[in-house]
Amino acid sequence: MKQIFSLLLIVCSFQLAGQNQTASVILKSGDTLHLQKFVQEEHLISGIEVGTNKPRKVAMAAVVSIIEGCNYERNEVDDMTGASVKKSKQEKLGGFAAWGGVELHVASIKVDTTQSLIFTIQYPKIFSMNPGAKVLIKCNDEKVYEVNNLKYMIADPNPIVKGLWDGEILTTLPVEVLTALTSCPVTKVRLYFNDGYVELEVKDKNQTNLMKVLRCITSQ
Repeated sequence: MKQIFSLLLIVCSFQLAGQNQTASVILKSGDTLHLQKFVQEEHLISGIEVGTNKPRKVAMAAVVSIIEGCNYERNEVDDMTGASVKKSKQEKLGGFAAWGGVELHVASIKVDTTQSLIFTIQYPKIFSMNPGAKVLIKCNDEKVYEVNNLKYMIADPNPIVKGLWDGEILTTLPVEVLTALTSCPVTKVRLYFNDGYVELEVKDKNQTNLMKVLRCITSQ
């Protein structure tokens, strides 16, 4: 297994050479998983311990779904304020509002040193969230992390599909939560609306999408 991971790592680094991009992989050493980031010519730029006694398939899945670069909606210096703004494009966490459930997309944003998550929500009835409303994020290691809505939001009618409502919230992102969420696949998200909460079970194919958008604002 050690030889297999070494081979995969060399292949990853080769693909990135000349592209000025980073790759994030999880390597297994004994019973411990390590998140490693590389950029060109196998140069290690960071490495953190992810956890112990995780299933081997988690490490393999992370290697297979290597994050090669980022898709940005904004990556610039604001010409009015001088602030550095980096905003990822959205990734879908799951759901399909037209079938009666909650549909969630997520993006990340960094303005100078302030880092946040943006959740885009679609739901089949009107909803609102107060400042401080909780968003709970559960990882595949069963740990749960909390971020909080920053300002009052009330949903708008979907301009295309009658009966659907759209909302967008900007959440806090404490450093300890950011660190945890950049290395954990997400299995469930719960949002606390003003009239109760809704939950989304995140399918396997989408579980690394939140990790992906966060790495876009932490990679540089």
